Amino acid sequence: MKKQIQQLFFLLTVVVVVVVFSSFAYALTKSAHLVAASSQSLTRADDATLDIVGDLTIEGWIRIASAFTNGFLVSKWGDGVSWNRAAYELAIDSSGNFLKLSIAGSGATDPNPATVSVSWTPTLNTWYHVAVVYTASAGSAAFYVDGVQQGTTQTGLDTAINNVTLPFAIGANHNSSDVPANFFDGDISLVRVWKEARTVTQISDNKCSVLGATTNLQGEWKLDDVLTDNSGNANTLTNNNTVTFTTALPSCFVATAASSIESDLIIFE
Repeated sequence: MKKQIQQLFFLLTVVVVVVVFSSFAYALTKSAHLVAASSQSLTRADDATLDIVGDLTIEGWIRIASAFTNGFLVSKWGDGVSWNRAAYELAIDSSGNFLKLSIAGSGATDPNPATVSVSWTPTLNTWYHVAVVYTASAGSAAFYVDGVQQGTTQTGLDTAINNVTLPFAIGANHNSSDVPANFFDGDISLVRVWKEARTVTQISDNKCSVLGATTNLQGEWKLDDVLTDNSGNANTLTNNNTVTFTTALPSCFVATAASSIESDLIIFE
């Protein structure tokens, strides 16, 4: 009988494994702080890797410091007189409370670059991850804030993007003399430009990740006290009018303890 009881307990062996994961975040230490009144921006001379003519995704973290009109997150855009000097731009207009994407269609004489937008009311001095996905074949754009689509997918855009020899900018666009204009006021971190239409899952899963060289990633700027391009395409930015760096960061970038795993094996015999 004793042996049978031991066998029964053996069959009912209880194994308890406790796995504890402490959260891990990418340990960025700073973000770019841009002051609109000081005409600050980050720019890159024209480069083929940023001359995206088809599907496009732009994403980045922003913290708006004050109300403004036409503050640009990412732009490859010149003056509004000759539209052969325009390609794409993502702007945040807090006076009208919306996100907007402008696309100039292919062809040097395209007369009607289209803009689509969705309503969005941000809170000042609050971090948000914003993204826009342009699908060329449909001429459509979907906007996301913190991984949630804002409004409905917008249509009516051209089905190809103009290829122009204009500078690329973060925190501004350019005027007729290729001088930065329409400045963003606040903080920007981890900006990415893709030559593909990213899914909402891809956007959400990677918004706190530093990716490095990845297929179709044309530029990734951590803005972690450096202006180098982390995508492998060497699109290092120029600092205009002394953009500074601040320790203000989205919470998911604040360093925490490395992940740990703890296991306990309990066997009753």
